[in-house]
Amino acid sequence: MPWTLPNELFIPIIESVGCDQKTLLTLLTVSRHFYILALPLLYQKLWISRRDLSDRRDLQSVVDKLYHRIELNPGFRSTTSLSFDLGCFFTHVPDIRTILPHLPSLRRLSIRSPSFIDPEILWLIPLTAQLTHRELQSTFYSQRFVDFLERNTALQFIHVGQLGRDTKDHSHHTLPSNAVPHLRSIGVPLAVLQQFGGRTSLLDLDIPDLIAVSPTSLYDVEAAFSPVRALSVNRIYFTDAPSWVSLLPNLRDIRVQMPPVTICPRSQDCARALSGILHSQSDMNDSWRALSRSNITYIRFQSVSMPREPDHPVRRLFEVVQSLALVDVGVVGGLLFYRYYRNSDHKLKVPVPHCQWQPWWASAEDDIADAVQRCK
Repeated sequence: MPWTLPNELFIPIIESVGCDQKTLLTLLTVSRHFYILALPLLYQKLWISRRDLSDRRDLQSVVDKLYHRIELNPGFRSTTSLSFDLGCFFTHVPDIRTILPHLPSLRRLSIRSPSFIDPEILWLIPLTAQLTHRELQSTFYSQRFVDFLERNTALQFIHVGQLGRDTKDHSHHTLPSNAVPHLRSIGVPLAVLQQFGGRTSLLDLDIPDLIAVSPTSLYDVEAAFSPVRALSVNRIYFTDAPSWVSLLPNLRDIRVQMPPVTICPRSQDCARALSGILHSQSDMNDSWRALSRSNITYIRFQSVSMPREPDHPVRRLFEVVQSLALVDVGVVGGLLFYRYYRNSDHKLKVPVPHCQWQPWWASAEDDIADAVQRCK
């Protein structure tokens, strides 16, 4: 009988076939032994999305069902990932205080909602949970927020879209220089960015609020972020970016996401947004000079609509940036991109998926390395 096989054989079989919830639910009904082995996999990743719900009452109902007899459900002991993707429709976040204390193995937490999350809620996560990834769309920059970061030394990925403040001066809440020693990816508003500098482990920098911010605002954090190799900036005009690219000497990958037309009318002409004013080689401006002195190998350009005739601006980038090997051009939130290689007259339409818990450039990492090798 199959259930007489040792778990060392059963578990790889179940992991190989149990790639989705429907399959895992079926395995639960096969036998008690299959149930015991499949249940942890079913609860390993919990994802609650607005696309699966009709209104906020359904959302709270889902949380209530998860909490029902939670002490008797061994599946939650295996939960390593908890995600709420609520978008803009759900302005109210469900009360998750009931379930957080029962997730001893939690590693990754993501709450995407316009509502601000009280940092006090995070303290309900058990001490046994070695949190490595934390993503909050909105929270408060308070002393409790800082204390939580200091306590969770395993954190590698911290992304916050917007930070409210419980005092007028956020500098009152200082993050110690030895906190989050393993931090690799940080995405926070510019106002508190410097708190996370000076960490040699930091490789990935995401600045979500550069709109209407002078590039000179970054000069204060230049030395603190010199190890950074990948940069993502949001809602900024492309021709404003090169002026501070030189602030990050080890930068290799950059993503620029254009603002909506209502914020930046110039984004209506996305081809011009990508290229700026096309100067001749003899009349190169400071922006092009900054790019030409960089060691960038990959640029991903995203806007609210696909640029018209981007070929010429991209070829211009290859001329100016000698280290540049690969350029992707696409739509914010889109999957398909136009891909350009150095020394190639053709562009390809390729999928560039976004993988949660991974840096934005991770899905193209192998292609970037291959493109760099082609240039040698």
